[in-house]
Amino acid sequence: MQSTVDGVRPEAEKVALAAATVCAAQYASGRFTVKGGGCALNVLPGEKLVPEIPSPAKGTPLESNASVADVQVMCEAPTSAPGANPTTSCGQGLGSLRGLHEISGNGSGYAEDTCRKNAADCSQIVVPSGYSPAPDAVDLKVVKPVSGGPPGATAVVTVTLVKK
Repeated sequence: MQSTVDGVRPEAEKVALAAATVCAAQYASGRFTVKGGGCALNVLPGEKLVPEIPSPAKGTPLESNASVADVQVMCEAPTSAPGANPTTSCGQGLGSLRGLHEISGNGSGYAEDTCRKNAADCSQIVVPSGYSPAPDAVDLKVVKPVSGGPPGATAVVTVTLVKK
């Protein structure tokens, strides 16, 4: 699976950067807010329902890659004071690429984890996948900082890959 992960990593990085821009716009518009101990998804003036925000992975090479089971995108922001122990955060999801919304509950180990050094700009390979119950599925998680959102906000893109 390493070659599959390496093959999608550049595109996953691009999607994470695009997601960081989308997340910043959502915070700036008032769509996503962080208050108290949590996040809120808000209806903007003139709206009756909150529309789903499309996945930044739509229209990218990830969409046509047969090994990509799904792409989940979250806008996350800390809800605890900087330096608090433990730290807490909340998030709002953008649309998933395929809409599978399947959570396996696995995701117990890391084949790669650069997030210990810099949690705001990093990547992880989660083995086994936390989203797919397939025995050889893995998740590539890419985290990028959100400029213009709440301090410490990040965009988190999780690409679930299955062996084809």
